[in-house]
Amino acid sequence: MFCSQCRKEIADNSKFCSQCGNAVKPINYDSIDKAKKSTWKRDKEASNSNNEDEKHKVHFLSKYILGGLIFLFIILSFFFLVPFYLGFL
Repeated sequence: MFCSQCRKEIADNSKFCSQCGNAVKPINYDSIDKAKKSTWKRDKEASNSNNEDEKHKVHFLSKYILGGLIFLFIILSFFFLVPFYLGFL
C-alpha cells in the first residue's frame, strides 16, 4: 500500500504514514470486488444485448436479400422462358 500524500510505501495494516504522518484509510477490498463484479455483469449484459441486436439485423437483412434473389430469379425466368415456349428463340 502507498501513502496518498508522499507516495511512499507503507505496511498494509498501518494507520499513519511513517514518512509524513498522513492518516491512512484502510482499503475495503469487499466493496472493490463487488464493484468489479457489478461492472462485469453490466458489461456482459450490454454485450449480450448488442449481440442480439446484431443477430436481429443480420437475420432481417438476410430475409430481404433472399427475397430479392428469389424475385430476381422469377423475373429472369419469366423473360427467358416465356419467349422460348412461345417459339421466339
